[in-house]
Amino acid sequence: MTNRLLTGGVTLPALDAELAATWVAVAHHVKRETLARLVGATVPPSSGQNYYSLQLAPRDGRPLRLMLNVTARLVACSEDHDSPGLRVPHTSFQDVPRSDLFVIAGFSVADPGELESTVSVDDLANLAPNERQDISYHQATRMGDVLFNWFD
Repeated sequence: MTNRLLTGGVTLPALDAELAATWVAVAHHVKRETLARLVGATVPPSSGQNYYSLQLAPRDGRPLRLMLNVTARLVACSEDHDSPGLRVPHTSFQDVPRSDLFVIAGFSVADPGELESTVSVDDLANLAPNERQDISYHQATRMGDVLFNWFD
């Protein structure tokens, strides 16, 4: 059975300035409501990152990486160790703070358990051959590694 999130093109970098602006606006609302800080600028998708990202520093001080996969309209969150070049596979996925606000804005919010789950060959059935090849080459094993990837 294929995974509902893994549709053709979901592993590729995609830009959507309007959708990203909405996502950033919601992130700012989350920041205000949780008394967190947004650190640095929004990083857009490019070769080596297929998602938009922002660093969110919650009150407890543990930095998080807030991510948006445009193709899936999917928001997720992972630990962020504030290390240049640190890729998502080296971090664990977390609950998105105030996920309800992203849902109200029309986004889907990823469940950390689903993102941490192992991706199967059946899950990849709807992806293009080049996407499956990238997944294999980069040894992406978690669902989150596929949806929020570092492929070049």
